[in-house]
Amino acid sequence: MSLACKKCGSDTTVQRTSEDKNTTIRIRKCKHCGKVQASLEIYVDDMKNGFEYLADKVQGEKTA
Repeated sequence: MSLACKKCGSDTTVQRTSEDKNTTIRIRKCKHCGKVQASLEIYVDDMKNGFEYLADKVQGEKTA
């Protein structure tokens, strides 16, 4: 199953994949309208840690 295009909802195909140890980035192109977009594959725990870091940073800026 492919991700749906954010513009028209049609299927997308992967044009290019870049990966490292913890993430995968895919450049996708819509089969119908041709829109090009990127998707990111990441472990949920890593994403949660990143969001917590950003939330703490923003909260610190608000109190400074």
